[in-house]
Amino acid sequence: MRVEMVKRRFVWFLLLTATLCATGHGQEVSDETLPGKRIEPDALSGESLHQVERLNGSVVTSVFARVTADRSQSIVPIVTTNGKLVVLSVAVASNGYVVSKASELEEMEIDRLIARVPSHGPVAVKMVQMQKKNDLALLKVDAQVVPIEWAASTTLKTGFIVGAQSNASGAMRVGIVSAAPRPIEREGGVIGVLLEQRIAEPDKSGALVTHVFEGSGAAASDMKSGDVILSVAGRKVDSPQAVTEMLSAFDVGESVAIVLEHRIGGKITETTVEVTLGYRRSVGDRQDRNQVLSGASSNRRAGFENVIQHDIPVGPEAMGGVLFTLEGKAVGMNIARRDRVTTYALPSEVVQRVARDMIAVELGAAKARAGGDEQSDDL
Repeated sequence: MRVEMVKRRFVWFLLLTATLCATGHGQEVSDETLPGKRIEPDALSGESLHQVERLNGSVVTSVFARVTADRSQSIVPIVTTNGKLVVLSVAVASNGYVVSKASELEEMEIDRLIARVPSHGPVAVKMVQMQKKNDLALLKVDAQVVPIEWAASTTLKTGFIVGAQSNASGAMRVGIVSAAPRPIEREGGVIGVLLEQRIAEPDKSGALVTHVFEGSGAAASDMKSGDVILSVAGRKVDSPQAVTEMLSAFDVGESVAIVLEHRIGGKITETTVEVTLGYRRSVGDRQDRNQVLSGASSNRRAGFENVIQHDIPVGPEAMGGVLFTLEGKAVGMNIARRDRVTTYALPSEVVQRVARDMIAVELGAAKARAGGDEQSDDL
C-alpha cells in the first residue's frame, strides 16, 4: 500500500510539472494555454483526476495540443491508398519538400502512397533521396507546404518534458527526455540461424545450418535446418565465420541474397533466397523480456550520429514526426522506436543540415536537367 502511495504521488508530481513548467525557462503555463479552462494544482494532486488522465490523458496532452496547434500544418502523414499510416513527415521547404524516416518507406511502392497535406488534402508523393547514415528520406509532395520553424535542441536537458504527434489525426503523447544526447552506434544484422562447419564433408565449401530461429529473416525465407549456405550477396563462403563477416557489412532491415543447398529425399538442389536481416538481440531465445513486452519497434533503430532519447509512447508509424518542447518549439524529429520506454529523435540541427544538403543536390540535378534556376530558400 505504501509503495502504491509513493507511485501515485510521483505521477502527480510529474503531472504538476507538465502543467506548470516550461522546458528550461521557468515560464508558467497560463490558463490561456489550456483548452477552455484553468487546471488548478489541487485538482491535479487529488483523486478527482482519473488514473488514465494522470498518465497521457487529455489534461496533459491538451497542453501540447494547444501550443503546437499552429505547427501541425508542417506535419504531413504519409498513408497507403486505403488510409493506413505508414510514417509521418515534416515539411522543410514550401515548394513541397518533406523529410521522413527512410527505412519505413524502402519496402513500399511509393506510387501507392499518398501525402495528407494539412489544409489541402491527399496528394501524390515521390521519393527524392535517402541518407543512409541517419535513415532520413527527402520526399516531395504535389502541393505547397508550411515549413516547420526549428528551434535549437541544445536547450534540452534530461528530465525535460516533451511531446509528439502519435497518429495521422494529430493526437499528442507526452514523455520526458530520458538520457543525454549521444551517437548510437551501428549494429550489423543477423539472419537468425546457428551455423557449423561441414565436418562430414570437409572437402566441400559452405556453412551448415543447424538451427533456424522462429520469427527471424531466415525463417521467413523458408530456410531449414540441414541447408547449406554457399554464398552471401554473390560471394562464396567456406566457413560459418565467413558468413558472419559478410553479413556484418549490411544493416538491419536490409535484404541479402543467399544461395542455399537443399537436400530433400536424397536429392540436392540449389536455390536463392532473399533474407531480411534483424537485430541480434531480437532473435529467438536471445530476445530479452523488455523487448518481448515492447510491442512493435522500428526495423532500423541504431546507427545515428546523434539522438535525443525520450520515453514518449509512440509507434514506428509515428516516426518522422516532430519532437516538441512544452513551449511548442520543434527541437527534433522522431527517428526510431527502440522499445517500450525508449524512442530516439534526431536533433533539429542534424535534420536541417541533412535536409539542406539533399535539397541542394536535388535542385542542382533539376537545374542541370532543365537548364533553369529552380530554387528553394526555406532552409
